[in-house]
Amino acid sequence: MNLLDRLSRLIRANLNDLLRRAEDPEKILEQALWDMKEALKEAREQVAAAMAEGKRLEREVESHLKEADLWEEKAKEASRRGGRTWPRRP
Repeated sequence: MNLLDRLSRLIRANLNDLLRRAEDPEKILEQALWDMKEALKEAREQVAAAMAEGKRLEREVESHLKEADLWEEKAKEASRRGGRTWPRRP
């Protein structure tokens, strides 16, 4: 059993050494910077889309408010006429 432990430790040590030598801090930083730039680009696109949707919703609300005012006026007029929507004939 002791032999297997030593062999396992030796293999792990060699693998860790290979990984340490393969890592290039400059490449890692460049990749991190590229990832962040891509994330920023995507975030900006999402913000622009959200702002456009907000503007569209504001226009839609305004349209519905105008329509509600129109129907309110029609209801008031109908109420003044006693529920009739046409003028009385003399």
